[in-house]
This record gives sequence, C-alpha cells and structure tokens, in this order.
Amino acid sequence: MGGGVAAHGDGGGGTDRELSDVYLSYIYSNRHNLAAERDDFTFSWDDKCVGTKILLSKAFLQGKGNADVLRLYKAHADNYVCSLLPAA
Repeated sequence: MGGGVAAHGDGGGGTDRELSDVYLSYIYSNRHNLAAERDDFTFSWDDKCVGTKILLSKAFLQGKGNADVLRLYKAHADNYVCSLLPAA
C-alpha cells in the first residue's frame, strides 16, 4: 500500500481507533483518486469503488470521521443501491 496507510508503524499495528484514523485520513486526502465524485454502477473484481463507497457510507451513518467528505460517498452509494432496487 502507498501513502499514509503504510506509514502507520512497525507492523504491530495500533489501536482500532488509531488505524481507523489513518485509513480515514488516507480516504480524505485521496478522494479524487478514489472516485468520490463519480457515480459507479458496476461492482467487479477489478473495480471496487462501489464497495468502498458502501463501506464509507456505513462510517457516515455511524457518525465517524469527516461528515462532509463521507456524505459524498454515501450519496453515490445511495445512487448505486437505488439502481439495483429501483422501487426502493
């Protein structure tokens, strides 16, 4: 892995909170590369952006992290789920 994620330490890890903060920081600083502002309607082995957006939506709903950044992921995840379940 690159960037801030691998820089977290000695391989021994940290607390769940510390690791969560490191991953969320990576997400915030790389949101343009992670297609935060793009609607995706395909989930595949090669492109996991939709799955990432679904997981980040959970963080938003749980009140974790920066709500302004995570709200964007949730909006795109909502669009994806609605494309699967149009009557929902």
